[in-house]
Amino acid sequence: MKQIVLNCQLSDHALENMIRRYHFNDTDFLLSKKIYQRIRSLSEVKVFYKITTDIEMDRVTDVEINVGHDKSVICVMTLGNALDKLQDEYHALGKELEVYLIECLAMFILEQSYTEFAHVIIQETGLCLEQIIFPDIEEKGRDYHLRRGHRKTQEISMIEIVDQLSRQGMTDVIYNQAGVLIPKKSVVFYSSLGESQKDIKTDHSANICEQCSNKECTNRKKRKK
Repeated sequence: MKQIVLNCQLSDHALENMIRRYHFNDTDFLLSKKIYQRIRSLSEVKVFYKITTDIEMDRVTDVEINVGHDKSVICVMTLGNALDKLQDEYHALGKELEVYLIECLAMFILEQSYTEFAHVIIQETGLCLEQIIFPDIEEKGRDYHLRRGHRKTQEISMIEIVDQLSRQGMTDVIYNQAGVLIPKKSVVFYSSLGESQKDIKTDHSANICEQCSNKECTNRKKRKK
């Protein structure tokens, strides 16, 4: 397992895009910038990941990781506990706009970090993230439509990824009995690795929500309204 810190910074233009995406008022821009600066001072994007071979059996759980390619990567990414505490502070003061801004900014930062992480993998392995998959808490064995056609993907669950990386020294992210990640501003995903540079693009990571299988995601529900 490896651990890195990503330096993901949002420009004023990115903040404006965030304001439009989550339907804030234009007058909320200055507040969003203030909140973002506080987020920057309190947290960083930590990434814990492991590159696996085509078929790699975990000796503790006997979980087979095989997504149909020679290599894949499992990953946990987090913004840490500080943002959860910051949200609690604003919530206690009845500042729900600030609470929601933190939520949206955190999602936006993580989304941008997928692209940063993709470049890290390219530099390290010469391979590209083909498609980022956010697994369910426990479910495995689902079919996914990948870019190169429909294929059966042996899925590893969210819990198994966290457990594997935890056994190798990760202590920053855990899950509770309901399978909720702690800290809350954390994500778990995996991806097969491919040789073609075109397999990963900025817009590919930027549209990551379109690939996510989590039908209970609050962002998906908001877009339906």
